[in-house]
Amino acid sequence: VEEQLKWVHEGIDKLLADHGYIHENGMFRIEKHSDETLVFFCHFGVSMVMIGHILGISTMNMWHGFNMQPTSVTVLGCEEREGDYGFFRCHVMGCTKHLAGGNEPISNAGYFPVRVTFSLAYYCIQKYPLSALLFQGGYFIVRNLSLR
Repeated sequence: VEEQLKWVHEGIDKLLADHGYIHENGMFRIEKHSDETLVFFCHFGVSMVMIGHILGISTMNMWHGFNMQPTSVTVLGCEEREGDYGFFRCHVMGCTKHLAGGNEPISNAGYFPVRVTFSLAYYCIQKYPLSALLFQGGYFIVRNLSLR
C-alpha cells in the first residue's frame, strides 16, 4: 500500500506543480498564480488519499473519518496567505445537493454502521457528560451539546 500511496502523492504533487503550486513543508509555494479549475473524477479511496495529502491529513484518518457518496462534489481552494505561499482548504465535501435537486436517491455506499449496546451508551454518557448519545435505528450517533 505504501508504494501506491507514494505514487498517488507524487502524482498529485506533480500535477499541482505543473499548474504553479509546489508542495513544500505542508504548504504550497506558488510559482505562478492560477485561476484554473481542475476537476477530478475518482473513486472514494484515491480521492481520500489525494485530499488528505493536499490538506495534510493522514490517509487513515481520511479513509476512516470521512465518507463521500458516489457522484458527490468536493471543492478545495488554495488561499494565497503568506507572500508566495498558499494553503488548500476544503470548502465543500461530499455535497449531494445536485442529486436531491433532481429527486435522485443518494447512495448508501460506504456506510458501515456500528451497533452498540445500552451498557456502552450508559458508560459513554457517564464518562463524557458533554456528549449525548442517540440511538436511531440501531446506529450510534454522537452529538456534542452545550450545557448553556
